[in-house]
Amino acid sequence: MADNGLPTRPTKTTDKRNAAFLAAFGSSECVELDALPPDKLKEWVTRDIERHIDLVSWVRVWQAERAQQDSLSHFIATFDNLPAE
Repeated sequence: MADNGLPTRPTKTTDKRNAAFLAAFGSSECVELDALPPDKLKEWVTRDIERHIDLVSWVRVWQAERAQQDSLSHFIATFDNLPAE
């Protein structure tokens, strides 16, 4: 967090999650994520989510979904153009 110029503060000792935080991270120092510039937070979240995604499968599913959307749009356009009874 120091790389981003974010001030740290100790966790609240009255918070019931404090012990677990200390055990997990070895320090009671934390930062508020909303102190980050939004683009930096978005970059971090995107990077950490994308590293768990199989990109080949993701693209394959995206292409299938796009084809289904196109097919449905075509069906709706055809249905809308049917003559009224």
